Order: sequence, then C-alpha cells, then structure tokens
Amino acid sequence: MLKCHNECNILCITEHWKTEDYLKNLGINGFKLISMFCREKGFGGSAVYVKNGLKCKVRAKLNKLSIRGEFAGAVV
Repeated sequence: MLKCHNECNILCITEHWKTEDYLKNLGINGFKLISMFCREKGFGGSAVYVKNGLKCKVRAKLNKLSIRGEFAGAVV
C-alpha cells in the first residue's frame, strides 16, 4: 500500500495488539518508530511512524500529560 501512496509521511496505527519489543523490532521500510503505546494485555495500542528524513520531535511535555484511554503524546 505504501508503494502506491508514496506521498505518505506519517503512519498512525491503532489497535495493533503488539508488545513494545515487537514494535521496536518491526521495520517499516522508509519509516522510523517515533511514538507508541502498548496495553499490558495485548489489546488495543497505537504507534506512530515517521518517514525517514522528515524533521520531527517527540513532544515530551505532552507525553507527560498522557492519560490511558483519553490522550496520548503528539509529534511535530
């Protein structure tokens, strides 16, 4: 799908059901993992991948405001 839509710069994946270790080792060609949330029991979860070369940073102050089920930190 990414080959057909090469204009995609940011991937936001929800309901991945994966562990942190799995996501850290998962390679999506041309993208880097910048943010993730994994539930303890394996359900749900979110991950944000950014295209290599795209200038971005994790908003640490927003991550500190994270509340499970309500808000997750953002990237710029």
